[in-house]
Amino acid sequence: MHLPARLRPLRELDRRLAARLLAAAMLVPIAEWLFGWPVHTPLGVPLVLHAAALGVLAGVAALARRRGARPAARIPLDGWIVAPLAIALAFVVRERANVFYTAETLLDGMAIIFAAHLTAMLLRRRALGHRTLALGLSGTPAVQLADALVALAGWLLAAAWSLIALAHRHIVGPMLVLAGALEVLALIVLIPEAAAGPGWLARMRHARRGHRARGSAGDVQDDATGAHARQVTSPDRRPS
Repeated sequence: MHLPARLRPLRELDRRLAARLLAAAMLVPIAEWLFGWPVHTPLGVPLVLHAAALGVLAGVAALARRRGARPAARIPLDGWIVAPLAIALAFVVRERANVFYTAETLLDGMAIIFAAHLTAMLLRRRALGHRTLALGLSGTPAVQLADALVALAGWLLAAAWSLIALAHRHIVGPMLVLAGALEVLALIVLIPEAAAGPGWLARMRHARRGHRARGSAGDVQDDATGAHARQVTSPDRRPS
């Protein structure tokens, strides 16, 4: 489905919402350390290792963006919101965590969802490939379905953190579980697309274009042959 040009940035922001929230959640331990608060890391990983892993992921993402983007491409403006969002989430964790939703539990859940989201995005990138993106394709129905699932997961995460900030935690647990399930489902949906190899959609389109071009050339040649045959068989002069 093709959206109007003015609505496409909103669609991209919708798809990136989960990524921004999860990245901010992974930066919460660093924000806690910077403010001198008690540090909580996902799965009990030492802060140094956690920060190193995030640094490696950020470097790989930047390299992939530089290799795959067009020369005029820039980092999306909403990417800069991750740092202040991480500070806000760290404050929420500090003020709203309790015996049922401890800081460790929240960050552990975010880390698991983040891993599923990262895997899904890697599969999506492989399924589409740079050549497919260059052709302006939006992907197969499976890719579009995965995008919709990820967007829904992002809105669930945003709602869950908002409820935690407002101290309304009674449905946060099921919402986070559902968000994680949607990310895993998106991952599963993308597996067949990624298994087909990068850029396979582009190759299919090139093949179809080549087939149509050959067919058009054949039709032109047949028309030319038919016209030549008519000229040969028709008399040059009218009979006297």
